[in-house]
Amino acid sequence: MNILFDLDGTLTDSGPGITRCLQHALTRLGRPAPAASALRRFVGPPLHETFAELLETRDAALVDGAVRLYRERFEETGMFENEMYPGVLEGLECLSRQGHRMWVATSKPAIYADRIVDHFGVHRRAVGVRERGRAAAGGAGSSRGEHGRTLRDHGIERTAMRQAGVSLEPSGFVSNSVTDARDENRGSVVSQVRLRPELAAGLMGLADFSHAVVVFLTVRGLDRRRR
Repeated sequence: MNILFDLDGTLTDSGPGITRCLQHALTRLGRPAPAASALRRFVGPPLHETFAELLETRDAALVDGAVRLYRERFEETGMFENEMYPGVLEGLECLSRQGHRMWVATSKPAIYADRIVDHFGVHRRAVGVRERGRAAAGGAGSSRGEHGRTLRDHGIERTAMRQAGVSLEPSGFVSNSVTDARDENRGSVVSQVRLRPELAAGLMGLADFSHAVVVFLTVRGLDRRRR
């Protein structure tokens, strides 16, 4: 089996380093630095958006300066003010012994992510995979162009799998009668979930659960009547 893991918030808790770097940048700019607890919500979002909000400005030069100050501390200290969640390394070791292929799929640029993964010994159990294509806005603790390139959000797992030489196929389909994306009566819509036959065994014991959550990607399908 091929297994993908995110880095921040999944394998490691990077919150302390990121919030301290935000505080460092704000202090160097002579601005008040909120408490770490108030800055936790900025762990993950793009740095430029974060500082635009914290500084209450649209001044690109000011925001760029704040990002530089942030990275000044992050590259030296902040990225290592980070710790693995309890049981993660043991879990990776167990999966590795079972023969699973594991990948770290993160929006962090390779210059940061590889150092963090090496620091915690994750490379001995998993292979880091990053997008090296078109640059995108980096998250807190990540960068834009000069430090490597990233791909954020939903595309990153697909990109990581492609880089790993693993093909992606739908596990099933969800269909219903909704034709208008703005339909406001979705609470009354009954959908049908169809899994690929070879995956049906995965439903064994489902009746013993009180609830089942189905996560799916919404796309506009073809109307069979028009084929």
